[in-house]
Amino acid sequence: MKRSVFVVIGCVLLTACNRPAEQSSASKQADGRPAPPAAHAPAPNRKPGNANRYVAIPTDATSVTVVGNLEADKDVEFLIGEEHGTLLLAHAVTPEADLDVSVYRGDTGDRVADQRPANPAFFVARLPETLGYLIVVHAKGAATPYTLELEAPRQVFFDETSGTSEITVAAPAHSVTAYIVPPSQSITAEIATGPSDAYLTVQGFNGQPLLKAESGSRSFTGALGDPKDSAIVRINQGATGGDVTLKLQRK
Repeated sequence: MKRSVFVVIGCVLLTACNRPAEQSSASKQADGRPAPPAAHAPAPNRKPGNANRYVAIPTDATSVTVVGNLEADKDVEFLIGEEHGTLLLAHAVTPEADLDVSVYRGDTGDRVADQRPANPAFFVARLPETLGYLIVVHAKGAATPYTLELEAPRQVFFDETSGTSEITVAAPAHSVTAYIVPPSQSITAEIATGPSDAYLTVQGFNGQPLLKAESGSRSFTGALGDPKDSAIVRINQGATGGDVTLKLQRK
């Protein structure tokens, strides 16, 4: 069977990070669907091969989506190059279930520790200094189409005196631009100028949605839960697109 892969630019990473990892059962899940096979522990070491595909997040975007087909019981691997210290979020799904994702150093092949290991289907970590990274989507039994979503939010820097930050970004229609806010007691985020159909979503580093897309809100004020945690603020463009100015303040 041939494996086809297509890359789509500018798509948002699925906000499923607060979903629990898939659990196996005797035959069916509570909703009647067949239970997914039990997750397997990823190898502690895995080096890139010659057939790995290279995926890049464009410089004018914060995410990329890969769509393809998994062969039965055969993992799929990708290489990505990102700067040392970049926060990388990776999530893979099929039409029926989540898929486990692992990331390895490109030089030694050592596995990069997941900062939220409770859910192996949603990888989150700051990348160590190395020569590229190997991303592995683990197959679960039968052949299936899949979607892998990678996101690297841009870092927000606050003025030390005022505790504020202002960002202007030009983004096309239906795009999503993500920003990682440093640990704070609370933050205020507001779309100061931009298309009328642009809106914000905010997600805690622990995966908790703080401002959902359904609200369609252009502003957010709230605590982050743990002051040691960061938050991810996303500008979601509607059908219009164009320049957006985001204003942030921390406390």
